[in-house]
Amino acid sequence: MKQVKYVFLGAFVVLLGLWAVAVTVPHTFHEGDVVSSSKVNVNFQTLAEAVTALEAKLSEVQTAQKALPSSAGVLAYAYVDNNAPANNLYYAFNSTGGAVSVTYEATGKYTVTFENLDLSQSGLMLAVVDSTKPQICTNTPISSGADTVTINCFNYDGTAVATAFYITFVR
Repeated sequence: MKQVKYVFLGAFVVLLGLWAVAVTVPHTFHEGDVVSSSKVNVNFQTLAEAVTALEAKLSEVQTAQKALPSSAGVLAYAYVDNNAPANNLYYAFNSTGGAVSVTYEATGKYTVTFENLDLSQSGLMLAVVDSTKPQICTNTPISSGADTVTINCFNYDGTAVATAFYITFVR
């Protein structure tokens, strides 16, 4: 029953992100139009307000997630971006309060650590972000009590490939 709560929370976060994409910019410019600075400023102000509102909603969600730790369940996730191997953790959350870190080991190989979380007691979900190419990410077996997992990503012919991926643990 507790896992269902976390699945719904995850779905809410995804839907929140989709809602945030729908921003209507008040002024559209076409080739040959005279562009006024006031209209451009209004467009930027509209976008700035949308970003501020999204940040506030994200803060609300993260505050709610921090209330999740209990003996019954935890939630942890990370988005790993393949475009910046030296700093490839785009965003992350760990409801135990522990840090989340990613180490780029080699092409297609990442070590992901969720401090204070026994990963062997959690359900792991992996999703490759680049759906334009046939790629897959797999994890190595997780030892009892371990807070670290190695992720290996491959393209369709088995060659290691750097790709962006989401990793989620739910207990």
